[in-house]
Amino acid sequence: MLRMCAKTAPRPQVWGRSVASNRLVPPESGAEGANFGPFIRPLMNLRLVPWIGKLIILSALGINWSCAAVAQGNRAVLRARGVQLVLGDKPFRNVGANMPDLFERFLHDEDTETDKALAEARDAGIRFARCFGSTWGPGDFHIFEEDSPRWLRAFDRMLAASERHGISLVPSLLFNADMLPGYVRAKTGRDERIVDLLTPGSASNRIAVKYVTTIVSRYKGDPRILFWEIGNEYNLDADLSAQWKKRPANQIPTSDQERAFLAQIAALIKRLDPVHLVTSGNSDMRPYAWHIRQSMLAQRDKEDRTNWPMDWRKDTFPQYVEMLRFFNPPPIDLISVHDYPLGNESPLWLPADDTKAGTLRWSRTASDRLRLPLFVGEFGTTVYDSGSEQRSSWFTDFLEQMRGGAAPIAAVWTWEYKSDDPQQGRMALSPRTTPELTRLLADVNRVLALPAK
Repeated sequence: MLRMCAKTAPRPQVWGRSVASNRLVPPESGAEGANFGPFIRPLMNLRLVPWIGKLIILSALGINWSCAAVAQGNRAVLRARGVQLVLGDKPFRNVGANMPDLFERFLHDEDTETDKALAEARDAGIRFARCFGSTWGPGDFHIFEEDSPRWLRAFDRMLAASERHGISLVPSLLFNADMLPGYVRAKTGRDERIVDLLTPGSASNRIAVKYVTTIVSRYKGDPRILFWEIGNEYNLDADLSAQWKKRPANQIPTSDQERAFLAQIAALIKRLDPVHLVTSGNSDMRPYAWHIRQSMLAQRDKEDRTNWPMDWRKDTFPQYVEMLRFFNPPPIDLISVHDYPLGNESPLWLPADDTKAGTLRWSRTASDRLRLPLFVGEFGTTVYDSGSEQRSSWFTDFLEQMRGGAAPIAAVWTWEYKSDDPQQGRMALSPRTTPELTRLLADVNRVLALPAK
């Protein structure tokens, strides 16, 4: 087991936890942060010392060797086992939360208030939070380029605070597809848009690679990261021609361009950090995603490749599975969907009924067919309005399906999200504004934390 662990999780890349203090410590550190590397490394390299003897020596010194931590499931990194997720040797099941502006709060020194939000999330049984892995808009991104120590200190404090409350993070590294093109426009005056971000060699694509490289290299193997996410709902921009809405060509991305970008960034992350899982951050497929892709493909040989007629016919379930496979190319490890009441956007095989979270079981069936775990990166509806908590049969049904094992993990949109958008306030859970749903969420998480039968 230890030999296999050493192969899959190199010592310099995996953090552990101090046996003496139960605190997270960096690789090759020991209890209370003491560095025994110069003493212990030569000893561990001696072929004459059997592995069991080495482990005894490590235990006597109070050192938690990173590889041993992975083997024992002590703050191990999340793994995929078929369509299930495991942490150490136990299934990982949880209803987590989106705390979108978590990093931005630490970047602007709102640590105390944010720590309280994390504590309340912990009390609801939330074990992971999805957040912007950078800034949402381009306005503050200059801090990364001009004062990277400040940026990275904020990231460090965010991870330290979440770890204190037993919450792992899913940073969506390039959450807003227009953030970096917007930054390039503001900085250089060059008119870059989403198609430029998706195109290797462009200014915004180069910055994306630089940013992902910086963050992933710094936190590779760190168990406070649950897994990496590339961006948010990039698939929803694909194959919407100029006939849908007239706009410049660099604002009309195709599904081929979106897929190539997801594969590019996923491969980059995996090269830098082979330990962590990666997901796309995609929403669920549009109900006509397969048909509008076929319309786009039929236009490829035409002089104007942006102005094709849209085919709004709804996809069959096999076509839905095909599009999920297409938008989650290797080396992506998790199928990402976002689930909301659909109204008229319900798929062909499902009647429109917003009293039930009907798409969840179909997403699970599709991900099972693709043999990848399902990650519901967002789910939600209006839960607070006109000064009071709103009863939602859709929301309750979603949670009850999660209690029954419909997906390994899902993240509510949102938890105590500070936003100027009134709609976001209507969708945010907290113990004060939505006490009944918060209690239901905590109850579901208590069940999911029990050993699987």
